[in-house]
Amino acid sequence: MAVKAEVQEKPIWANAAGTDQYGRYADLLVKSVIQRFRWIEPGTFWMGSLKSEPGRYDWEVRHQVTLSKGFWLGDTACTQTLWQAVMGNNPAHFKDNENNPVERVSWNDTQEFFQVLNSMVSDLNARLPTEA
Repeated sequence: MAVKAEVQEKPIWANAAGTDQYGRYADLLVKSVIQRFRWIEPGTFWMGSLKSEPGRYDWEVRHQVTLSKGFWLGDTACTQTLWQAVMGNNPAHFKDNENNPVERVSWNDTQEFFQVLNSMVSDLNARLPTEA
């Protein structure tokens, strides 16, 4: 999950925010479920793989990328618990641990998830991250 934003100490949608050993974070509370987001600073980095990297695909051409604006990114995949809190169901096949990522969802399912989530949380505007 990604959320575009300007730098804020605590985003409007956050239940809590702070800094820890990994950097800035903001916690989104949906019902009783917390999803932690991490602040991704603007900057320049290398993306892709070197030609010498084992298992490299042809489309993984190494190139420089510049992010002109920072954004909030979920620090884990969407858990089954979060999906259940938002959508009211758990479509996952592997249900041995509700903190595992939800699976068996399509791109269309995720779009519906974000529509419902964004209607539940003012000013969130969550979506799937895009490739830089």
